[in-house]
Amino acid sequence: MLDFRQAHFAQGLALGILFLLILSASLRVTRLWCRSICPLGALLGAVSRWSVLGLHKDADSCDKCNRCLMHCQGGDDPIGGAPWRKAECLMCMNCVGSCPHDSLVFRFFRHEKEVASPDLGRRRTLTGLAAAP
Repeated sequence: MLDFRQAHFAQGLALGILFLLILSASLRVTRLWCRSICPLGALLGAVSRWSVLGLHKDADSCDKCNRCLMHCQGGDDPIGGAPWRKAECLMCMNCVGSCPHDSLVFRFFRHEKEVASPDLGRRRTLTGLAAAP
């Protein structure tokens, strides 16, 4: 019933190296796993196009202090003048709370003219398809 032999995992070293590579790359790229590798992150990004809340940016009152950018949990650019990347936004609303000039506001059913389309470059799409199980 009990096997006292040492368990041997043939791919243990390769998986460990892969884990360390992903971990070290995550130190340089914000939310690398969720944004690039995890299929749940891709699904949530695709579903986010039908969200009822939207970020409204007032570029006139923004003084480019970048506090909203420092407090952003996702990979969005909440700064004024840049298009909002809806698929990268986690709706944590940290950007709204950190803005000293109230330049950022989440509203219901906002206009779609400020939303950036997702980057579906050929290489990224083919890499994602090849990495899918």
